[in-house]
Amino acid sequence: MKRVIVVLLLALWVVAPSYAQRTITEKVDPQNPSIKIYTIETTNIIHKRQSYHDAKLEEIAYIKRQILDRAGVYIKNEYEVENHVVTKEQSRAVVAAVMQTKVNKEKFEIRNDQQVLILNLEIRVNTDRNLVERVL
Repeated sequence: MKRVIVVLLLALWVVAPSYAQRTITEKVDPQNPSIKIYTIETTNIIHKRQSYHDAKLEEIAYIKRQILDRAGVYIKNEYEVENHVVTKEQSRAVVAAVMQTKVNKEKFEIRNDQQVLILNLEIRVNTDRNLVERVL
């Protein structure tokens, strides 16, 4: 019985979710409506086995994935027709955008005996279909 409890506690410790608070605001660039500007304020606890740099990179990657999901999905359909009969049909959905990330504020604190990373990011996302298709 003790082994099961120890294994269960170890498993919970390894896969325990990180505590993070994120605030995301979105606005459209008035000069170019295909550009969306996201401002993100995030507060995240750094795990004991994690370096400050690794925590920062992990948080920025997570936020970029979240913003990319908001940016939109491009769907491309391809058909081959021979003698008025469709012989091949292929659909592809791609989540894509051109992003520029700027770290406005980066702070490291100790709160309640825990290391906390505070980031303020600005991400500019260009969802212009022609630009994205050229990059892909």
